[in-house]
Amino acid sequence: MSTKDCLLIGHNEMSFKDYHGILENMSASSGRDHVAFRDLQFNCVEYGGVHHQGQDLLTTLYNEDRQPEDHRVFYNGDCFWTALAYLGTFLHKRGYSFDYINLFQFEKEKLRTLLQNSDYHAVVLTGTMYVFEQNIWEVVRFIRSVRKDVKIIAGGPYISKQAEEREPEYLKPLFKYLDADFYCYGREGEQTLLKLLDTLRSGGPFEAIPNLAFRDGRSFSITPKLFEHTPLSENIIDYELFREDYAKSGWANIRISDGCPYACGFCSFPEHGNERYVTLSLDRIEQELDTIKAAGAITHIFFVDATFNVPKKKFKDLMRLMIRKQYGFKWHCFFRCDQADEEAIGLMKEAGCIGVFLGLESASESVLRNMAKTAHKEDFRRTMPIFKRLGIRQMVSVQVGYPGETYETFIETLDFLEEIRPDFTRIQIWFCDVTTPVWYKRNTFGLHGKGYGWRHFTMDAETAVGLVEDSFMRLENVTWIPDPGFNWVFCYMLEKSGMPIERQKHFLECFAAAAKERLVLPGRKAVNKELVDELRQLAHFDRPTPARGGVTEAFSGRQYRASESFWVDLIPKMEDAPSVAPVGTAQRFLMNASTQPQAIRLPDSLKDLPQEHQETLLEAQLLAAIGKLKVSGGLVALSPDDGIPFPVPGSEVDNAGARIRYVEQKRMMMMRHRLFGFFVLLSRQRMHFWKRPRMQQRTALVSALKSHGHEGVEQRFQQLPYVLDELETAFTLLRTGDEYSLAACYDPSAISANEAKARLSQVIRTVETEFHDHTLDMAG
Repeated sequence: MSTKDCLLIGHNEMSFKDYHGILENMSASSGRDHVAFRDLQFNCVEYGGVHHQGQDLLTTLYNEDRQPEDHRVFYNGDCFWTALAYLGTFLHKRGYSFDYINLFQFEKEKLRTLLQNSDYHAVVLTGTMYVFEQNIWEVVRFIRSVRKDVKIIAGGPYISKQAEEREPEYLKPLFKYLDADFYCYGREGEQTLLKLLDTLRSGGPFEAIPNLAFRDGRSFSITPKLFEHTPLSENIIDYELFREDYAKSGWANIRISDGCPYACGFCSFPEHGNERYVTLSLDRIEQELDTIKAAGAITHIFFVDATFNVPKKKFKDLMRLMIRKQYGFKWHCFFRCDQADEEAIGLMKEAGCIGVFLGLESASESVLRNMAKTAHKEDFRRTMPIFKRLGIRQMVSVQVGYPGETYETFIETLDFLEEIRPDFTRIQIWFCDVTTPVWYKRNTFGLHGKGYGWRHFTMDAETAVGLVEDSFMRLENVTWIPDPGFNWVFCYMLEKSGMPIERQKHFLECFAAAAKERLVLPGRKAVNKELVDELRQLAHFDRPTPARGGVTEAFSGRQYRASESFWVDLIPKMEDAPSVAPVGTAQRFLMNASTQPQAIRLPDSLKDLPQEHQETLLEAQLLAAIGKLKVSGGLVALSPDDGIPFPVPGSEVDNAGARIRYVEQKRMMMMRHRLFGFFVLLSRQRMHFWKRPRMQQRTALVSALKSHGHEGVEQRFQQLPYVLDELETAFTLLRTGDEYSLAACYDPSAISANEAKARLSQVIRTVETEFHDHTLDMAG
């Protein structure tokens, strides 16, 4: 059995089922609106009883009706991981031997074979993109199931970040849970790893190795922390070592700088990166690009530097170099608009640039000042038209909730996005990282809490996620990137795989519509069939069948804005905005008891009217009578025989005839906008921003004139569980021949049978009195 120094393991993508479950459990323990779980709802849909991210749904739909040998997996990390290439090169240059696994979730059997057939001094887990410890734990558990005796070393940003944020007494339990033997906890761990591998070879003590935690009996010992840095120029990746792996994807991520010359308040780079900003010389960059070209098969490059085009002169020189050498690469990068001019962007296009990531973050100058951002709106106004004219795609990032954010600054940013219209965006909740510069100013901003549990003088995380939801619903002319699960880099990977960008945009538009449908109608068990059919057609991008289009209009930003405006205008404005503070968990009513139907007596003069007119008059009067009940809460939920229920706000019109005309006029518009009615009016935050009171939904009128009551109240409202949660009494309108009757459905644990009967009698008495007093007025 051969022996090597180490086995390197690249990335492990946790299954989305597990990821969704973790956030759902966090939501359950932290309240139903835990912000991370709410944010996830903008980026997943349910299909076939399974939650899917964008890339997963594309894979599922693409493979439908295809033979197994024709199946493909679309994954946004499907490239050779740079951490492996960099660390492997570092070890190889210093005489260490290694094997490697690129993507754990796809290569478990290869890993099993390597562990069974080779001996290693250690297995090394790199872990560059992890958010949860489960990514590491899953890999460790698998290794232990195959080889219990092998030593396991874990490192990377997740481990170093935990070491910076936790005290040793809280760090050690995490290390014990993860079950590795060693943890390289420094920001850069190459030197620590070398010393550890040497010690594992020789059998010496570990106490002298800095930046290391090692198993010591039933606990862990942690050695002192020392600054460690390996200059990038000393470790140019040896692409020839990994030729076959790069050939599989034709994709390479490269970095040409260390550190960052800026100190944006939300970014951890000043703390985690090199203290000085250093870029490789043009000669070294040329050497690396020449090596990539010579390795063959690599056609696409992602420059991962946060400030790729800084400084400007050197950047332009690099562009001219790439043009002169005619590499032929297609590439994309992070880009700073404030450090660009028309000449630079023109050179980029000629050098092969196909896309840029632009960090707008906010369009509010006050928020940008708090962020210490140097790029401003005018920089975007100046450069965006050039990118568009030259056909360079743009992804613009926005954060919501940074200290100083208000509803007004959020709207300013949203309006600016609509103005500049980038190809893609992802609006995210600001994440409070205690290793970022803003943390040192927390007293200035009244900042408390961290992660997604923060609050400050102008906003809290719950409000911020509500604004992200609002932007998701309202945005019209920009394609929403549902990240995680379909990031902006994946768009270029898919384009390379044969799916045109415009087709991707249409797919993402349909995906967003399906996610919106689930937000508005959370009880709906399946995605709208028309949407699924359109998504399926778009997923089959290698087949000639064209997609139809037009199926997303009901969920467009334009339609949502019109509906929101309609519903809000029905509610009188308050001088002062009501409090947005939560009022506690809503009681869940179970509508499982019902009274006997009671007849409604119509005047003889109304019996001669056409049946349709009778029903309109009766429905209007019932809505008014139910709205007068003290328990109504200001809204009556109307469930017509055809389709989705919608809210009817109480009318201030006293005259019965005028009230009927009011309902008749509004009903058509209510039907047109009913999809978003409850979504708007039952939102405390949304109504708060519009300076309206949050409405209560305690009563309902269920029209069963056609269905004859065969559907229960819970069936009628099953797509709207958040409405059903508040519903206390529902009145069902029935017709037998020419006679009308009304029954009350209620929750016996909330009200008694006598109370239900009393409410029913009060409604019928009010209706009959109105009919008697205003018969001529109503008939007219």
